[in-house]
Amino acid sequence: MATLARPVLTEYVRTPVNVRRLEVGDVAVLPRADQVLHVISGCAWITLNQDDIIVQGGDKVTLYPGKYAPVISAMGSRQLVYEIIS
Repeated sequence: MATLARPVLTEYVRTPVNVRRLEVGDVAVLPRADQVLHVISGCAWITLNQDDIIVQGGDKVTLYPGKYAPVISAMGSRQLVYEIIS
């Protein structure tokens, strides 16, 4: 008697478009706009209007536009995963 094969179910997980990753040593320049930055994992070093801000995983910070665009980098030895909430 033949046995029926069970279907293989594969779950596809999509990463939202606004989630970004930075490796240690990488730097990104963010748009000059009102935005909320949510650090999903890792630790972010943000320079905003010549002030430095450290944001830990799970925390959010509001970035207000200023004279200079915000600059973000991964701090420590872990990849930084963050999202921009407009």
